[in-house]
Amino acid sequence: MSLRTRWAGVLAGALSAVLFAVALLATTPPAKAAETSSTIIVYDAANAGGNHATFQAATPSLSGTNFNDRISSVFIVAGSWELCADNNYKGKCVTLTQGLHNLDANLNNLVSSLRPSTGKQGAALLFLDKDGAGKSLRVTAEVRKLADFPGFNSAISSIAIFQGNWEFCRKNDFKGQCVVLGPGVYNLTDFDNVIDSVRPK
Repeated sequence: MSLRTRWAGVLAGALSAVLFAVALLATTPPAKAAETSSTIIVYDAANAGGNHATFQAATPSLSGTNFNDRISSVFIVAGSWELCADNNYKGKCVTLTQGLHNLDANLNNLVSSLRPSTGKQGAALLFLDKDGAGKSLRVTAEVRKLADFPGFNSAISSIAIFQGNWEFCRKNDFKGQCVVLGPGVYNLTDFDNVIDSVRPK
């Protein structure tokens, strides 16, 4: 049995928030979701609650919708999206990748424009606690030493991967025992609190 097959079985736990977001996909008509590579669902309450609307193209002003200065959470189905406090993508902005996000105080009920981001979409999210809890670190390229990011060396307990395959190793510079994981969400077991380097494969 290969190492990858072995760990695919033991790294079984799912991040509850992401699974909740994935369940919401069932409410999006498959044909419509396939029309574009970038789709975002916005909500006027936290945790994908309240009224919602779907956007698949750049929207320089939300004033013609019921969501101007009313968005509290978003679920990004595909791609990555930039959300801004002012019209025409000005003011405070944030770029978010796939998954469910509650907006923080900088943008909660303040978003006035949004658009697909042209930045890299492949990313792994590393969490200090199980179930996607605690402090997180988003990586889009190789990290030879997690010690360069205070608090994350040998401290990862759960992971979310939205695109591509990623290798996680017990030692710096991708040495020691490693495991390769594809898109998915994982609570770590034997690799809990031991990962020291990360890279896309």
